[in-house]
Amino acid sequence: MKHVNTSPAYIQAPITREYVENFYNLVTADAWTFAVDTGGTVARGVSGGVVLTTDTTAEDEAYIYTTAKLVPGTTSSVSFELTGRAKQSVITTASQFIGLASTFGADMIADTTPIVPETGYLNGFIFMAADSFRARYISVHNAAATVSQLLDFIPTAGSFFSYRLNYQYNSVDSSIICTPEIDPDGGQNFKPVRPYGSDAVVHPAFYQSPNVYGAFPAAGLNYGVYFKQASAAHALTWDYAAWAIRRFN
Repeated sequence: MKHVNTSPAYIQAPITREYVENFYNLVTADAWTFAVDTGGTVARGVSGGVVLTTDTTAEDEAYIYTTAKLVPGTTSSVSFELTGRAKQSVITTASQFIGLASTFGADMIADTTPIVPETGYLNGFIFMAADSFRARYISVHNAAATVSQLLDFIPTAGSFFSYRLNYQYNSVDSSIICTPEIDPDGGQNFKPVRPYGSDAVVHPAFYQSPNVYGAFPAAGLNYGVYFKQASAAHALTWDYAAWAIRRFN
């Protein structure tokens, strides 16, 4: 597993708690909660993973998320990270979100524009037709889009890509630093995600200061995937989902 622009302390810190989900036993309202719109399905894949499908019904949607809330942490001695692997059957009109949200539900993604929920929190990757399905990192705090950065990555239809979201608490201003990483080949060789149109070689880190936007909710956020199509049948495979905590001392 490759770490880019990451402190030596983080790389050496042991994983003190880790959970990996392959969705072999998928029961709603147990570890995971899922729901669909008209014609949508959420089901376990043939060899593991979970497959979300939508039919040709306009704005059909499907989503799955952790029943329990996850808390990134509020101490500089702890790092919290999300990882996973996903693929879409076709990259045409279907939008998707992967990451943390205070609420997963109907119409979570707007039809044509990057989302800004009316209330709540959102942090992760979003892929939309308005961006030609180029990845966008978005961070929403209390309905304000504090960060909305288009990234230099477009998934390939029918191929897995892996992602990682690393959250580290900054004791200087009580902000949470989220660093997004992607392996476009679906492995564990995570690469820098450059801002689209930028020649920067550094790994972008996004700072979300609670002094300006409000802290992450103390109750935590749900981790999940939301999938919505506009006019054609699609399938999204979430091969696995994982989260881990690293403790520095």
